[in-house]
Amino acid sequence: MRGMRSLVEIAGDYARAEVTAVWIHDRPSDERKIAFAVAELCPADQPMSAPIVATGAAPVVPRELLERKVSSDRKAYASRWFVGDPLKALEFFRGAGNCRVLENHGVLLRSFGSLTDEPPNEVPLLLGSGDNACGLYEQMLPYRHSSLRVVSKFSSADAVDLSQQERNKLSAFAREVIGVDFAKFPEHLGAIHLCFSNPIIRSMSPALSKEKRHLLVEFFERTGASIAGCTLHLVDHRLAGIGFDFSVPVTSARMVVALPNSPERFQCSLMSKHGECVEDGCAPFLHGVQINMAVVAETRVLSVASGHHVIPTHDWQISSVGSEASSDLLSRLRSAQERRALDDLEKSRQFFYFPGGADSRQKARGIIREILSGARERCLLCDTYLSAADVIEYVPFVQTRRLRIRMLGSNYFLKKRPDQTMSRGEQLLKQIQGLATQDPSLILECRVLKGKKSPIHDRFLVVDRYAYLPGSSLNAIGLRATTLFRVPDPERIAAELEGWWNDNRRTVALEDWVANPEGDDDGAE
Repeated sequence: MRGMRSLVEIAGDYARAEVTAVWIHDRPSDERKIAFAVAELCPADQPMSAPIVATGAAPVVPRELLERKVSSDRKAYASRWFVGDPLKALEFFRGAGNCRVLENHGVLLRSFGSLTDEPPNEVPLLLGSGDNACGLYEQMLPYRHSSLRVVSKFSSADAVDLSQQERNKLSAFAREVIGVDFAKFPEHLGAIHLCFSNPIIRSMSPALSKEKRHLLVEFFERTGASIAGCTLHLVDHRLAGIGFDFSVPVTSARMVVALPNSPERFQCSLMSKHGECVEDGCAPFLHGVQINMAVVAETRVLSVASGHHVIPTHDWQISSVGSEASSDLLSRLRSAQERRALDDLEKSRQFFYFPGGADSRQKARGIIREILSGARERCLLCDTYLSAADVIEYVPFVQTRRLRIRMLGSNYFLKKRPDQTMSRGEQLLKQIQGLATQDPSLILECRVLKGKKSPIHDRFLVVDRYAYLPGSSLNAIGLRATTLFRVPDPERIAAELEGWWNDNRRTVALEDWVANPEGDDDGAE
């Protein structure tokens, strides 16, 4: 691998450029700030993007600068600048401090605060062939058939001083004009990108031969470009690691390359004569794969009390592709790998499966006690079937003294009187007060969800920065087959529960509820 070229040297491979920008004009300060910009270096044979012009009735003079009011003091603008010299686009991307000039309109644009390079040191990031995507970029950058290299500058979220209403209007404008959705990709608000597609080929087409021991690859060269001097880098990614890994010089636009063995997941990369990876394609070749096909069958017609239902039906046909022996081996390897992955999730306390039974119930209780014992800053239990037995079963295991332990129960469950003396709510309050008397370091608070039917269905445990979802109530978890997993968006769950806790219209303190319980009803969970 030779030394990485600078962006100035890379720009020499391209014939022209385009700069697309959306910015905000703040009238009181008369400043214009970049909401989003893409500078693209373009090969000679790449079609030009459509200009940004007004839609609807054609104006007398074509408008190449669109505008949209986002607040009483701010307007959003969008424009596309077609540049003859690629170095001009690079100059725009780099800017001078936090300033950039959009020369087609003579507009001085400033960034929202300081910008951070990603990747650092102007080393381009190569995106996948055919989708330009690999995640966030799939809707943010121009679609090209070849791989795309990208260098970006991101603004910090705190620097973008726009209200939520302004952000919503700006996002709608950008989505309509250039397809950029800030609601979906808020981290790109204020960002500036430099992107450039493969300057040598428009695309390449790799395929395995029938016996899976030869690679057939075809290159579609750009006008005036040649693949002479390029290298093909071939890697076989297997379950246990990397298989073969070798390079061959590209000798023609159509090549046949002998492979040491049939690959499982094949990476085929094109390296330029400068040693840069300019095209990268990973292809999962089929081994022992099942193909499901739906064949349209008769329509099902059902008559029920609510009316008639006409439902299309299908017959499913399942067939296999690939060697049966290979399929068995890979299936065993994958199953073992998946089993280890699930074990790792359990070890990291992210996912548990309890099959049911006495041992399962004991294990589930032990795990929940362990999770609660680790609480340091926040502990909230939400269970619509919360009872006095649950409190004594789990709460004493919170080890941090004087931590505020909060519990949410439900009116529907707590008002019941299973022993005809005290309601479940009275029993719960008595248990909480008894524990607090025995150990004043236990700070216990409980509120009751109002209403005939609990507005919350699931059970939640919020412990510090984590939130857990038990598949059943705490009083029976593990007794029957169920799960416990750590939710991927804990702050949203925590914020929702905090909202219920602090809303006196929806919840009431347990002691106040006991003094004035809600009446009997026929509500159900």
